[in-house]
Amino acid sequence: MALGWCSRRIYLMDRKGGGYDTVSSNHERSFFVEYVLPGILALDKTSKLVPFFWCGYELQAVKEVSMEGYDLDLIKTPKRYVDALGKLTTMCEMDAVVVESSSGPISENVTHSIEDTLKIYECASASLKKEASKYKDASIKTFKQLRVFSIHVIMNEMTLSETMLKGAFTWRHVQLRSATITDKWDDRLKLVRYFELLARLVEGLRECAATEKKLDQQNLGVTRFEGRTVREALGTGFCV
Repeated sequence: MALGWCSRRIYLMDRKGGGYDTVSSNHERSFFVEYVLPGILALDKTSKLVPFFWCGYELQAVKEVSMEGYDLDLIKTPKRYVDALGKLTTMCEMDAVVVESSSGPISENVTHSIEDTLKIYECASASLKKEASKYKDASIKTFKQLRVFSIHVIMNEMTLSETMLKGAFTWRHVQLRSATITDKWDDRLKLVRYFELLARLVEGLRECAATEKKLDQQNLGVTRFEGRTVREALGTGFCV
């Protein structure tokens, strides 16, 4: 997975205790590109589950689920740009991973952290609403197993969470793992939690791909199921 990248990172660590806390820039994008992007890029290349699109990528799901409220005018619908977006390598290319970096390593911009947290909630729920519109005739029980993952970086702390449908117009957002991003030799054991975080993400993405396959079969009538459909449980107002 990201083991090759982290091995090189350990080799290049400053054994005298320097690192990112000695840099003069606190810009979120500089820290993101130098310390966050390489590990996620390694996951992209090795897992083959989810290619990522980087640095200010627009999440179209927000526009698509908001069109009705803006008289189907895409120009007027809100735009949401994320630091990275991962799409499943399935037929529907679900927006499965939302990544936001809210500050550099020196100090936290609290207002920006709150804004990015709300953006993550909005983007994750929009992605799930978009998927619901594709699987209207599938089982609502199966759809509730579908989830969108988010990675939120604040200073040198990375948090992995998942968002899933709880009920009509309600969501469940759960924190799964957290890890400290380090480039100090003395703190190299902290990379264990970083590995765990990436491994949990890969495991979750595999589960999502399997769930999408089930939903597709149910929606097409290939697989029978008992209980309500997504359309019956959520209504036409939810399934755009």
